[in-house]
Amino acid sequence: MSDDNPYLSPATSTPPPAAGGLGGYLDGSQPLWKAFWLFYFLGFNLLWLALAFGLPTALFMDIVIALKRATGLGSETIIRAIYAPPTFAFAVLSLVVVWRCAVNTGLRLWTWLARLVVSLYVLWVASKLPPLFL
Repeated sequence: MSDDNPYLSPATSTPPPAAGGLGGYLDGSQPLWKAFWLFYFLGFNLLWLALAFGLPTALFMDIVIALKRATGLGSETIIRAIYAPPTFAFAVLSLVVVWRCAVNTGLRLWTWLARLVVSLYVLWVASKLPPLFL
C-alpha cells in the first residue's frame, strides 16, 4: 500500500484474493510442475495404492460376494465397478487441474505435453468404462 494516496487505508483497501479451491489448483494459480507432478502423478499413485491395499480386505470381499449373489455378475466386473468411480473422478479432476495450471510455465512445450499426457490418461480410463455396462 502506498502512503502517497490518501484514499487508501487498511479499512478501504481490498484484501488480496484468496486461493481458489484445493489450494489454488482448481483456479489454475499453481505452477504447472506442482499441478502435474504433485497433484496428477503423485495423486494417481496414491489413489492406486489406496485401491490396491486399502480395498481388498475381508469386509470388501464380503461385499463383493454379496453383490455377486444379488446381481449375478462376476467378481471381476463388480470389483471394476467399485474401482471405476474414484478412478474416473480423479482422472477428470486431474484433467481440469493440469489444464488450468498448464499456462503457468516458462516453456510452451510443457503446456502442451502436460495437457496431452493427462488427456490421454482420461481417454484410457474412459475406454475401460464401457465393458462394465455391457
